[in-house]
Amino acid sequence: MSWLSRLAGKEEPAAEITSALDLVIYAAGLASSSQAIDTTLQKVRLITAQVQPGGPMPAAVEAPLLQAYLDIEQYLIYNEPLRSFTKEDLRRRLSETLRSALAKHEAPSRS
Repeated sequence: MSWLSRLAGKEEPAAEITSALDLVIYAAGLASSSQAIDTTLQKVRLITAQVQPGGPMPAAVEAPLLQAYLDIEQYLIYNEPLRSFTKEDLRRRLSETLRSALAKHEAPSRS
């Protein structure tokens, strides 16, 4: 979005998030302190280092990335000092497929 559009109050629609890695990157970018989520980001770095650049993301990689997102989401909702977030705010841009995958990943931990 251009600065002129922002000044005029015109919002461009946010792009839909369709991959677990993009979701983690999006959430991490909202944290005011990367140090607060560095342990989680280090896990993400180790996971993604095993993936071929430009290649497809293996299905086995999705679950740990979804868990990394959930860890960052918890930080943003309960510990982020500069901004206030809700689960609904954070998940608004997710594709239906990604919402479904996240819900399935969360289901076992709800018991």
